[in-house]
Amino acid sequence: MCRDQGVTVTSLCGAGGFPAADRKGRKSAIEQGLRAIEEAATLEARCLALVAGGLPRGSRDLAGTREMVRDAIGEILDHARSCGVRLAIEPLHPMYAADRSCITTLVQALEEKARLLGAPLVGID
Repeated sequence: MCRDQGVTVTSLCGAGGFPAADRKGRKSAIEQGLRAIEEAATLEARCLALVAGGLPRGSRDLAGTREMVRDAIGEILDHARSCGVRLAIEPLHPMYAADRSCITTLVQALEEKARLLGAPLVGID
């Protein structure tokens, strides 16, 4: 429908929330990320925006939470590559760090991209 109307999908915001208090929650978020990649590919979106996710319930470990995000992006990266979908890390205002995104600045987003070995399919939204 978008193509028929001459509309370009610049980005799809539909993945993230990767940190979780348990393995089951992290696995569920990764599975949702994989499905979102397929949706972005179907729409021929230029990128899939990732809202990282906040601290797991009861946690104060911001570094560990960011590590969960990095690990999850690493888990979905090959699927994104095979579908031709770019992933865009979206930093949010620091007031959202606890519940929406542990990535709150452009510098942090760039650091996470660099930690992913500079994967060319990962950028900043």
